[in-house]
Amino acid sequence: MCTITRRTDADPFSIRTTQTWIHCFSACLFVNMRGMATTKIIIICAAALSLATMMRLALSRPSYSPLASTYGEPGTRFTRDSETTPLEENARAHASSGKRALFATYTDRASRGLCLSMLSAALQGIDLLVVGVDSDSGFDFSAVRNVKTRKLHAFIELLTNSTLVTKYGLNSGALDLIALVDASDVIYLKSASYITHAYSRLAEEAQQQLHHREHVVLVATERNCWPQMDGKRERIRGGKSFCAKFDYLSGGVRSTYKYPNGGGLLGPPAALAAALADIRAGMESVNQDDQQCTQNAVLRRATELHSSKPYSFLLDYTSEVFQTGWGSHLETRKYNVEDPHGAYFDEHHRVVRNTEHKTEPAFVHFNGGKVAYQDLAKDLLRSFRFSASAREREEFSAIDERYRDRHPSWYDETCSQYVKMAGT
Repeated sequence: MCTITRRTDADPFSIRTTQTWIHCFSACLFVNMRGMATTKIIIICAAALSLATMMRLALSRPSYSPLASTYGEPGTRFTRDSETTPLEENARAHASSGKRALFATYTDRASRGLCLSMLSAALQGIDLLVVGVDSDSGFDFSAVRNVKTRKLHAFIELLTNSTLVTKYGLNSGALDLIALVDASDVIYLKSASYITHAYSRLAEEAQQQLHHREHVVLVATERNCWPQMDGKRERIRGGKSFCAKFDYLSGGVRSTYKYPNGGGLLGPPAALAAALADIRAGMESVNQDDQQCTQNAVLRRATELHSSKPYSFLLDYTSEVFQTGWGSHLETRKYNVEDPHGAYFDEHHRVVRNTEHKTEPAFVHFNGGKVAYQDLAKDLLRSFRFSASAREREEFSAIDERYRDRHPSWYDETCSQYVKMAGT
């Protein structure tokens, strides 16, 4: 994204234009006093005035600096040039970090929501790996009654089963980062390069501040301490006292996004596998709520000061990478109306803005109301149709073809109507 620098009201070119008039007028008086013709000097003055005016108009416009640092002071972000498309802007503002990342999700049901999530990833040049939905995927968790918790078991299987690791290219050393996200209510708004840069910066800061040597697993956050609480209402006995522990855990970070959300994890493969194994080890049953298990694991890990575990959790308090919709305009029909104390979709720049922390998150998880999910995703597809470059269309089409090849039994029938919205 580009930095926009606006000039102050004291425009030096306005002053210089006025000075040009004064100088021309003085010159005319001088030559006239000497009895000389003033025609030539008037022509010269007029030309000088025109040149000064043109320079003023050109240089008083906002100046764009695509080379400006994207990650400056905390909360500082920049406005995208409306004449460039998301992929072009991401490529321009986020030079390759050299990290190899995989984005994966699990579901056992093909749905419109899944299609929209996959296609929003494709708009950003991300080829989303979807496991569990195809009959030959090697995942069968029908014995787990809690649908949400199935993904936890599936992700552990994906990262530790040698057959699946080989099948999906997850061998040691092949990848630097893996993002594990929910399947049918997540929209992608940034490129892989943007995400890997954001992770690297957050992880480095955490390791320096906390003197941690472990790999960092970044965890999505939300404003609601679900499932213990529903807003201010206690759903599970002792929920208020349990959730208060996250106030202490935040270490003074001022944020309303302080409760772990199970819909987004990002980290190195080995660290993710170890973290997921610890989450499952703390489960009371295979059907226990996955988010509750994640919260328990985060609290346990925070008390293990001298552990030899290869990872530490880091909550995304400022929504640098993960944004959740609960408690903001994103979960309402006003999703594209500015939310002064939450998050909303900026239609003009095609980004979601977190106004509490002045960030532009890469993922948006509609963990609360989902009335805006399809509308926002369709907005992105239609915008791509009219603004994408030839290179972006080619990249999107290539990912679309790979989706078709991997999911022949359902992708075309379920998702083709949305692919057409993108104009490909």
